Amino acid sequence: MKYLRPLAGAAVMVMCVAATAAAQADTSPISTVAAEQLPSVDLAGDRIETLQRWTKDYNEWKAWFAEWKNRREPGFLSSKKRKQPPVPPVWLPEACALLGDEKGVIADGCQAYRDWARNDYATEIVAQQIAQTRADAEATRKTIWWEHIHVDALWPMTQVGTNAYGVAGMHTTLQVSRRFQIFLAPGVMMMRVPDGDGTQRWSPATHWGFSYRLLDFVLPGTHRPSRLHLNIARVWLLGGNRLPTAGEMYLAGFSLTFKDRGDEPGPDHTGDPVSSGAQGR
Repeated sequence: MKYLRPLAGAAVMVMCVAATAAAQADTSPISTVAAEQLPSVDLAGDRIETLQRWTKDYNEWKAWFAEWKNRREPGFLSSKKRKQPPVPPVWLPEACALLGDEKGVIADGCQAYRDWARNDYATEIVAQQIAQTRADAEATRKTIWWEHIHVDALWPMTQVGTNAYGVAGMHTTLQVSRRFQIFLAPGVMMMRVPDGDGTQRWSPATHWGFSYRLLDFVLPGTHRPSRLHLNIARVWLLGGNRLPTAGEMYLAGFSLTFKDRGDEPGPDHTGDPVSSGAQGR
């Protein structure tokens, strides 16, 4: 009896150790399989750089959209095309779902992605474009009187071999059709004409003709909607000045008119609002 108790205790300890080892041996494959099945996110390579670039592009687009979503952005010769929201990387939705609370680049990217996913910007842009086009087509716009005042510059004579040319002038027009206009009254022009001794002198002149509207554009540096016209006009020198040229004299050149700032060029680079000048102005 004296030696049986220690032997019994040792036997119990051996049995416990064996049971523990067996349990560990039975559960190790399950733990390994479970660990292998845990989802992971691959952000190696250039994915972080791609995420940074997309987040930056999206935030810039969002700022642009907040400013221009309800109106056209003026460009040089027409309004600029509507910008589309940048598309997030294809792997970003899964990454944001798995990573949870992160900080830094990943957190900024996921926040931008969730904002992108909540808002259907593409549908909103298309709806606004349709509404704007429909409003432009249905609107009857009345021009302001000063929109018919043309500023003339550098008009050459149409006759070959004549050194006379118009330097600067001004005239007003009456709208006949969407593009065609006639001078409402004779305009004024300062001209450089050849003198008898081979030099040139200044001479005032008056001119009358017609104008043809070419295109609409935004005057650089002013955001002022403007129109470019091609003009052909007969010219008469004033003050008894004469040119050694037989027959009638004609000038041809470009002129500018300016529109109200609320009128922006249309997407066809020409703008076709019907002017009220043809309606009895």
